[in-house]
Amino acid sequence: MKKAIGTIVGSLIFILIILAVFSSIFFITNQMFNLFSNQITKLSFESEKQNEKLEIISSAFDKYLPKRFLIIDAVSSSGNIFSLIKPLDDNFLTLTGSSIEVIFNFEEISRPTLMTEIRISIFFSYILSSDVTQRVFIFNWNTNSWFLADTLTITPPESGQFAQRLITVDNPSLYIHANSTVKVRITASSASSFNAYYDFISLKIENNDVNKTVATYILNNSPFSSKIVSVIVFNNTRFERFDLNITIPSSSLFLIKINTNITNSNIKFITNLGNIFQSTISN
Repeated sequence: MKKAIGTIVGSLIFILIILAVFSSIFFITNQMFNLFSNQITKLSFESEKQNEKLEIISSAFDKYLPKRFLIIDAVSSSGNIFSLIKPLDDNFLTLTGSSIEVIFNFEEISRPTLMTEIRISIFFSYILSSDVTQRVFIFNWNTNSWFLADTLTITPPESGQFAQRLITVDNPSLYIHANSTVKVRITASSASSFNAYYDFISLKIENNDVNKTVATYILNNSPFSSKIVSVIVFNNTRFERFDLNITIPSSSLFLIKINTNITNSNIKFITNLGNIFQSTISN
């Protein structure tokens, strides 16, 4: 009887030892797996952080870039909306014909209280053999018609030269729709066929408001979506911080608007990966 009990006790001790060994092995294996998993997660995070590529295309007070365009008249064309967001970058909206017409839509425009004028800036060039007449219109929402804002004649000696045209329009409230849209139309005509190259176009709402809108256009060159979690506007003496939750899809241009009264300032965007992207705010 004592021998049987001893055998049973010995077996139980052996089983407990085996269980303890397996438990230790499982614990060590689990710890190693967690350590390995954490290391992989850390490496993945660092890789994603390094590959986050946001480019601040423009950051300015009450200055906007076109959201889309519509070609009404041209024999052929090339380029896209990204052709119009940087001046003198060898990326153009190119139109060909003896008569061309294109409409640019500016959207998400904030309406300052004390608006004074609208300024349209265009960088362009023409390859031509005879005079080209360029006209710039802006849509009047009150009269539901196009207002001729500027006329310019380009002559053959100016062929191939890039130029900037700054056009001022009074009574800005007539041209900003209730849905925050402004439409600008450019036409050009000649006796013979020509090439038109539009490199950049912008629209600025001049105003006397104390608080102004910082319009920042960010291009996401990352292979994944990026999330902006905060932004800081600052100068040598003051700063303001704003919490954000904005996701910018890959390969897209996104407008972020911040209202501030800090002048002569810079802006800093912070992503959820901890990256910081900074730019001077232009006037």
